[in-house]
Amino acid sequence: MLQQESRLRIADNSGGKRAKLIRLSKVESSLRSLEALVRITQVYPSKKLKKGQVHLACLTGFKFPQQRKTGVTVYSYTNDILILKKDKTPLASRVYRPIFLELRYFGLSRICSIARSIY
Repeated sequence: MLQQESRLRIADNSGGKRAKLIRLSKVESSLRSLEALVRITQVYPSKKLKKGQVHLACLTGFKFPQQRKTGVTVYSYTNDILILKKDKTPLASRVYRPIFLELRYFGLSRICSIARSIY
């Protein structure tokens, strides 16, 4: 279960390594809320992101098991996020970790098209 100050792993090539959760969006979905506000805590050198910046993010992997409508339970080994721009398109051009299939149904099909694998 995610809560304030949860540690998250950035799963794209935007330049960040780790982030902390500031708050989740108030929209509830079948996979909890998918959008979050995060603060960048660790970055790779010479990238777009800087330490301490606040960004909108999309949650793509949860440690907490998620129940699908079909009865299948899915989960990830880490809590993963993708950094988004203000118009809710991905900041990065690649996604390195698998993402949930449900992102396609919430209007985030651009993320699904750049992902390496979907589960």
